[in-house]
Amino acid sequence: MDTIYARKEEQSRLLSNDIRTLFKGVPCHAEVFKYVQWHNLALATTKRLHLPTHVLHYESYETDFNATLQKLLEFLDLEQVGEAPT
Repeated sequence: MDTIYARKEEQSRLLSNDIRTLFKGVPCHAEVFKYVQWHNLALATTKRLHLPTHVLHYESYETDFNATLQKLLEFLDLEQVGEAPT
C-alpha cells in the first residue's frame, strides 16, 4: 500500500523533507500520510474559505470537561439541553 502513495508523498508540498525522513521505516506510514494530508488540506481549505473553526483536544474532556463543553456549545451557537453525564 505504501508504494501506491509514494509518488504523492514525494510530490506533496505539505510535507517537509524532515517529515519525509521521519517516515522512512515506519510501518504503514501511508496511513499516517493520508491522515496528516487530510488534516492539512482541511485546515488549508477552512483558511482559504474563511470558515470559522474550533480546535478541540480530546484530553480536554478529561482535564476540564465543563469548560470544554461550554466552549464547544458557544462555537456551535447552541444551548445546553439537560445535564451533562458525570
